[in-house]
Amino acid sequence: MPLEATGYACTTEQLLDVLLAVSAEKETIEQVCSDLQLKVGAETIRGTTGGVCTDVCERCAEHCESMADGDDFMQRCADACRKCAES
Repeated sequence: MPLEATGYACTTEQLLDVLLAVSAEKETIEQVCSDLQLKVGAETIRGTTGGVCTDVCERCAEHCESMADGDDFMQRCADACRKCAES
C-alpha cells in the first residue's frame, strides 16, 4: 500500500514523521502536529492519507492482537494501533 504526499501543503517526510510519532507516542494527530511544530495541520494529514492510515492501523492492531497471547508488548502495540486508527 503506497503512501506518498506530493503536494505543496504536505510532504511525504512530514506525513511519515506524523504517522510514526502517532503510533510510537500514542498521541493524536493534532498533538503530534503541534509537538513537531509542523506547518501542516491534522486535517491536511488526514486528507493526504485518504483513509489509508486508518486501514493500516486497523490491520496492524489485528495482527498484534493475534500475536499478543499474554505478551504485554504486543498488546501495547495493538492498543497504539487502535489509537492511531481512531485519530
